[in-house]
Amino acid sequence: TGINGTSNYTTTVCAGTPVNFTINTADVNAGQNTAITWNGAIPGATFTTSGTPFQTGTFSWTPGVGDIGNNTFAVTVVDNACPLTGSNQYGYTVIVTPPFTPANAGPDLQSCGNVVLQALQPYGQTPGLWTVTSGSGTFSNATDPNTQVTGLAAGNNVFTWTLNYAPCGTTSDQVTVVNFDAGQQAAAAGPDQQLCLPTNSTTLAGNVA
Repeated sequence: TGINGTSNYTTTVCAGTPVNFTINTADVNAGQNTAITWNGAIPGATFTTSGTPFQTGTFSWTPGVGDIGNNTFAVTVVDNACPLTGSNQYGYTVIVTPPFTPANAGPDLQSCGNVVLQALQPYGQTPGLWTVTSGSGTFSNATDPNTQVTGLAAGNNVFTWTLNYAPCGTTSDQVTVVNFDAGQQAAAAGPDQQLCLPTNSTTLAGNVA
């Protein structure tokens, strides 16, 4: 059969997460036995058998980062040759995705108009997405961790960076961009002043917003 008695011959797991499943055998001819073996194509994995008259194979493996991608092995099922030897081979694929890693949206930033965000995307195979949480902003590419953002509102703008580590879940982090009004006049403290004692007070002449 497929994985765990189903018709599915492919499963997906995150690196670092153990995967275990069974493969059942059967024979339509009454009174026959079956045996199952595998080709050992995945280093570090184990394949054990049990049961009678129809053996069941159990595949066990904990993949690492170096195993990211498709990993395929084959099993061979044979009966006990009555009246003729029967044999079939089946292939199984374990798709390993990157390990679950907390999202990092990068440092909070300040801007006077546009800004380039500084999130991290540890694994290119893991899709990421920017969304506006508060304030405003338009992403040049919402899937780029270092996208440019335009159309910022004055004040605080909060953006969320989400990574999808399916099947192991999603993780998000937020960054705040403080956008200053580019039209705001620069601060001016007024001219320097000199005082002669006993005068010890004066009126400062800074500008206002």
